[in-house]
Amino acid sequence: MPSYFTLVLDTRPPASPTLLLNGGASHAGVREVVAVLGAADLALPTHDVTAMKLWGDVDPAADPSVQPLEGASSWVAFVGEYALRLSTGDGRKTIYARLRDDVLNPTLAFSDFIDYDASLPVVAVTSPLDRGRISKVALADAATFGWQCSADFTAYEVRAVPSVGSPQGAGVVIPTAGGSVNVAGTGAFPAGTTISTTIRGADLEAASPGDGPKFVKVFARSGAWSP
Repeated sequence: MPSYFTLVLDTRPPASPTLLLNGGASHAGVREVVAVLGAADLALPTHDVTAMKLWGDVDPAADPSVQPLEGASSWVAFVGEYALRLSTGDGRKTIYARLRDDVLNPTLAFSDFIDYDASLPVVAVTSPLDRGRISKVALADAATFGWQCSADFTAYEVRAVPSVGSPQGAGVVIPTAGGSVNVAGTGAFPAGTTISTTIRGADLEAASPGDGPKFVKVFARSGAWSP
């Protein structure tokens, strides 16, 4: 039997932690948001992040693990996306977080904020994509989904955007030269109207050149544009 062994000392917390609310969006029209968390350690073979703690401007009744004060919140298993409910009332909402590794080294607190405005229209994809991967070859060159807006709206745009948090005006409206349908329009659309949009591969490439994943986001205007 050997008379030696190796013992690893790790005193460093997860490196470069990040938090984005709704993918970095500046505004929200509903109180339900998604916190997207990450760290440089996730790219390592050891995936040295095991737990997280969230707190801030939240509804304390929505999740016992996530409370307004850090001391009242609990460490939970790390996940890349975590659903939160913001506190009531319009205005800026700030969420704080810490990450921790498997030997309990915690990061310093870090945060993100989002401005909540209950008057903003909210768009929701109600019928998911019928296919998540398309080409420019017939029979495999189109993806269709359905969506609705929470308020009466007078215009809409479907855009290829830089990130899921991008505001209206970012990126490029999907063109129609390749046969895409219902990617932009104006008129009088009642709240809850379901619109079925089809995106063709050639039009997606025109809006966002090159192969790979594309962020596609729907915006509707009801006084103001949806976030």
